Parts: sequence; structure tokens; C-alpha cells
Amino acid sequence: MNKPTTHSVYPNMVTALLVALNLLAFALELAWGVETSCETWGFTPAHFTVVGLLSGPYLHAGWGHLAGNMALLGVFGTVVERKLGPVHFANLYCLSGIGAGLTHWMVDPSATDTLVGASGSIFGILAASAMLFPHLVGFVCTYAAIEIGCLFLNAGSQISAACHVGGFATGFVIMLPLRKAFT
Repeated sequence: MNKPTTHSVYPNMVTALLVALNLLAFALELAWGVETSCETWGFTPAHFTVVGLLSGPYLHAGWGHLAGNMALLGVFGTVVERKLGPVHFANLYCLSGIGAGLTHWMVDPSATDTLVGASGSIFGILAASAMLFPHLVGFVCTYAAIEIGCLFLNAGSQISAACHVGGFATGFVIMLPLRKAFT
């Protein structure tokens, strides 16, 4: 079976576009007020809206939150996008963010804390990178386990462990039918 070609004149176009969209969203948050923007456009399970589910992954609660997510997107997104191509990669990113939000909602549908950030999408990309690049499995699984374990141990934090687990699981499920074609 011939492997799909993923070569492009712009090999990391979607990754760059996603970083730009996240930066633009954060600039708008700064202009309108970060807290107000997050509460208005983020995803709150107790007040479920499709708009919040779709826009929440592009909002961030602060500079550190944005920087951490964009660093991981830049590192892992570029290699995964090169392997999957722009369309599959864009679908992976968006669907992992949605899966993360839905997992958060399923775990606590009455939660009134607003969910924002690209972490669910990033964890979907991490799952894909482990499946596409077997030499990264140890690193990715160790990183994910430490990150998620710390979140569960610090259950009172405002970071959603369910979101991270949901994004990772969504990325894993998306990659199951794609893995053979791209490895």
C-alpha cells in the first residue's frame, strides 16, 4: 500500500495558523479583559453552549498558560502535521479540543468553572505523536502521566484533568484508523 504523501510547499501551515489564532484570541482577551473574555466565550459545563465548546480551546487564562500551550503546539504540532498533512492535522487538533471539553462536561456537567485553553487539543497531538513516532512513546506517556497525575493530586486546582485525559483519548481514537497509513 502506498503511503499518502504529506509534502507541501508550506509543511507547517496549520500549526502556524493555529498559533496565530491563539495569539490573536489572547490579544483580543487582553483588549476586552481576560477574565471577562474567558467567562463570556469559554466553555462552562453548567451552561453548555456549542460556541463555548468551540471557542474555549483558543482562549487562555494568562501569559504562562498561553506560552506553555504554544510551545508544545510548536514542538509537537510541526512533526505531527508534517506526518499527517494539513487536513488530518487540523481535524485532529479541533476534534481533540472538542473531545476534551465534552469529557470535562461528562465528568462534571454541573461545573460552573469556565474551561479555556488549548491543552485538550495539545494532548490529542501528544497521543498522535506517540502513535506516529514509536521512539516518543516513553517520553509522551511519561509526560502525560506526570501532568495528569499532578492534576489529580491537586484536585482543587482550576486545571481540568478530565480535559487532558479527554484530549489524549480523543487523539488516540482519531489516530487508530490513520496510524497504519502514516507509519
